[in-house]
Amino acid sequence: MLVKNLDKQCNLHGPNMSIRPTCCNHGCEKPVIPMTGKISDPSPRWRPVCGHCQAANYGKHPYAKGVTPFVTGTCSNKDGHLGFTCWTDFVSMPKDYKGRTQIDHVDGNPNHNDLSNLDELCQSCHSYKGQRSGDHNGWKRSSRRFNK
Repeated sequence: MLVKNLDKQCNLHGPNMSIRPTCCNHGCEKPVIPMTGKISDPSPRWRPVCGHCQAANYGKHPYAKGVTPFVTGTCSNKDGHLGFTCWTDFVSMPKDYKGRTQIDHVDGNPNHNDLSNLDELCQSCHSYKGQRSGDHNGWKRSSRRFNK
C-alpha cells in the first residue's frame, strides 16, 4: 500500500494552526474538505478526500488524471484482521451501490488521514469495529476521545 509522507500529508491552516490532511486517493495531493464545520472553524472534522475526488466518487465528473481511488468497493476485513470475519455478501450486492464500503480510521481518530491509518470496510464491519472499540460512542465516557 502506498503511504504518503506525513509532513506532506499535513498542511497547517487557520487561526489555531490545525492540521488539514491531504486527500487519501493515490496520486491526489489536494487538501481535504471538511465533513462537519467550515475550513475556517478552529477544529473541523475532515473528510478523507478532497472536494474533487468526493464529487468524482458520486459521478459528477471523472477523477483527475493519475488519481486512483483509495476505495475499491471490497471490505478489507474478508481476511478477519479485525478479529471477526466479514459477513457481507458482495456477490449479490449491486456493483453500482455507492454505500458498499466506508473508510475507517484504524486508531479511531477522524483527523488522522494518513494512508497507514485508513482501512476500507463494509458498513457492517465498520459499525461493529466501532462498537467494539468505542469509536462512535462520543457521548459515552468509554469512547476514544480525540481533538475534533
